[in-house]
Amino acid sequence: MSELVVRAQVSRDCEWWLAVETRPGPRWCPGCVVRAVGHGRSRTVVRDLPIAGVPTVLVFARRRLRCPESLCEVRTWSEHIEQIAPRASLTERARERLASMVNTDGFSIAAAAVEFGVGWHTANAAVAEYTDPAVDDPARLDGVRGIGVDEKRFLNATVEHRTVFTTQIVDLDRHRLLDVVKGRSRDVIAGWLTERGDVWCSQITLATLDPAAGYRAALVEHLPNATLVVDHFHAIKLANTAIDDIRRRVQNDTLGHRGRKGDPLYRGRRVFLTGIDRLSDDRIARMFDMLADGDPYGEVGAAILAKELLREVYAARDLAHARRRLIVFFQHCADADVAELTRLARTIERWQTEVLAYHHTGRASKRTRREHPHARREDPPQRPRIHQPPPLPPPSHRTPRHHMDYRPNPQNPRPSTTLSRVEPEYCYNVVRAEAEPHDRHAATSDCGGWFMRIYWYWPHPHRTKSGLAIAVQRPGDDLVVQALSAYRGENLPPLEDGYSVVRDLPDPAPPGRSDFSRIKRTWVTARARRAQLESRFDIAHIENLVYWSDPFDLRAALRGTPSVGVVHDVWPHHSRVPRMIQRTLHQRLYSSVDHLIVYHDALKQKLGSEFGVDGSRVSTLPIPMPSPILSPKINRHGPVRVLFLGSFRRNKGIGLLLESIRSIGNDPSIEFVIAGAGEPELERLVYQASLLHGNITAEIGWYSESRKLELLSSCDWLVLPYSDFNSQSGVLRDAYAAQRPSVACDVGALGPTIREEGTGILVPPNSSSALAEVLASLVRVSAEDYGPALTAAAQKHSEAVVGKQLRQIYEDVAKLDRRT
Repeated sequence: MSELVVRAQVSRDCEWWLAVETRPGPRWCPGCVVRAVGHGRSRTVVRDLPIAGVPTVLVFARRRLRCPESLCEVRTWSEHIEQIAPRASLTERARERLASMVNTDGFSIAAAAVEFGVGWHTANAAVAEYTDPAVDDPARLDGVRGIGVDEKRFLNATVEHRTVFTTQIVDLDRHRLLDVVKGRSRDVIAGWLTERGDVWCSQITLATLDPAAGYRAALVEHLPNATLVVDHFHAIKLANTAIDDIRRRVQNDTLGHRGRKGDPLYRGRRVFLTGIDRLSDDRIARMFDMLADGDPYGEVGAAILAKELLREVYAARDLAHARRRLIVFFQHCADADVAELTRLARTIERWQTEVLAYHHTGRASKRTRREHPHARREDPPQRPRIHQPPPLPPPSHRTPRHHMDYRPNPQNPRPSTTLSRVEPEYCYNVVRAEAEPHDRHAATSDCGGWFMRIYWYWPHPHRTKSGLAIAVQRPGDDLVVQALSAYRGENLPPLEDGYSVVRDLPDPAPPGRSDFSRIKRTWVTARARRAQLESRFDIAHIENLVYWSDPFDLRAALRGTPSVGVVHDVWPHHSRVPRMIQRTLHQRLYSSVDHLIVYHDALKQKLGSEFGVDGSRVSTLPIPMPSPILSPKINRHGPVRVLFLGSFRRNKGIGLLLESIRSIGNDPSIEFVIAGAGEPELERLVYQASLLHGNITAEIGWYSESRKLELLSSCDWLVLPYSDFNSQSGVLRDAYAAQRPSVACDVGALGPTIREEGTGILVPPNSSSALAEVLASLVRVSAEDYGPALTAAAQKHSEAVVGKQLRQIYEDVAKLDRRT
């Protein structure tokens, strides 16, 4: 603005305030062209463009002038410049820049208004003035190759009119709005396309839409060369609608009224609609609590799982992967047998061509969020992404790249992606491309077998000694162990040489006060595991399969790497998740890896009977343990010491043990040590019992490895009074390593193992009288008698023996392509 000069400046509230006026000189009357005289000044405050990024305010001292000629009709007037209009809040160049921010830079009107410090209506008037000519220009539609069509509620219903809907058409390439048309029917979009002409319509190769039959009919008719895609936003919105409908119905069925503030389902209405990967561990725990309290039949939980399965369809890495995930979605909806989920599945089935077309294009109609300096935004959520294949290794790399695919078992026909129930026998086999002649399959080590690159995900390395890693390797192998650097604050001992150790898994905090403390670290460790698996391996060993996170993350993290997974708990120890959702999660978990390893045939049979896992996919191994760290104890003097070691949970039989001790009484010839931590109620129960009974010593808290060794060395027997157990106990492994016999309830794989190996005494489960009788008889039984059986068990479970068997499983799984 060359006609203005600056007379003064001051910095106020981080803004430049400039006093400006027009250049001095004579002024002439517009009526009679007589030289005017001054008649005072008026000040106008307007905002201008920033100076060096600093907001600028102009205080324009506008001259008021008077004509001295008495016969002139013009008496007084104010001077005027083009850049500062009367009663303006912005200079014209600032208004033009504000409109450019909205039209070109992607700012919203509200954000642009904040940028210039004016109101929304002022900013909107500037945008309208400078945008309307561009909207009327037909050339703005040139070069469009993809459009998105979506309905929008434009005006809410009032007493004067109904709800007004509009159809919005956007440009997918440049993320801009093309037009807004009143109405949301087939005729609306058909009429708009007709106005564009056949030449323009033939150039459109992609069209995204929400699942509306009218939109699809119009687009198919007028866009002959376009691929139709249902974007993920509208598909997930259908699933969220089903969740809300089921939640309201269950609310009325169980409580007889609409949602109120204290109702569990009403309190969780927003959490249920949020993606599980965007929830914190505490919110996940609260969600399960609300489902346990308000969803007695698991229908809301089944709907939440259906939504997550549908999200996985869009997060699949390619079209074949998405088709398989869509089969799982249809199977779940069919098994759930919920009317709203059946409706959702039938809708997705009608639109499955458009849903799967997302993986041809990877396009959606929802534009990205606008970003600007003053916009409020949070950190981007960790969404599941379509994983790109890693780069090929150099020619000198000895590990070939495996091209992985999942195909149906040839004995079973491939099911179509419909709502019909998928047969439980349907499984996937791993099919890899034939290895090149120069790869490591053709090379063998001196010990027989191949050179292999092995990945271990072993988040508890203190429980698995490095001897097993040495035993499983062959000369020339490359073993990478992803492990913890510390456990509950205690630094772990260094592992032996001979393989690589990546210590980037976080140290898990002590368990919390809920049943979901086990999953508090799963999301962080899953990201670390995914990053490590970017490198290609011949086999991946997943030691701990986590039933909550691994069904959604593990298969994508493996990226087709042949894999084995160790099943410790066929069913979780204790969970409030509805049984139907638990079963679905575990079925997905057990299908995430190629081969499963259990520590007893009883667990293998349970996998087949409970989850339909094919026995050929399961191998039984002895539970690995290091060389005995203690010798069998000979206690010829003093009382017999019995140790309970482990976490305090309901299925660990704490109450049963205390009831048995009360039956025995304060017998000075036998002492009990109860060490561990867990549920607060059980901790208080143990503490109170130690105050009442002189032969009970309570050590409540998480013990270190060194303290555990001290406890094991001081005891004669270990007691495992478990009431409901679906796995092989890690405490039994500690008992074998310490060469201590056990008194255990005959549950899970625990009882058959002790019975077959003769390393302890078994009692019927949930019988306090039988347990008390056995515990009282320990004063007459010598623990030394079990020394030979413990020594033989130690040899059977040694790392060298188990390592050879584990190596053979690795080679069998990695050679699966030879058999198929």
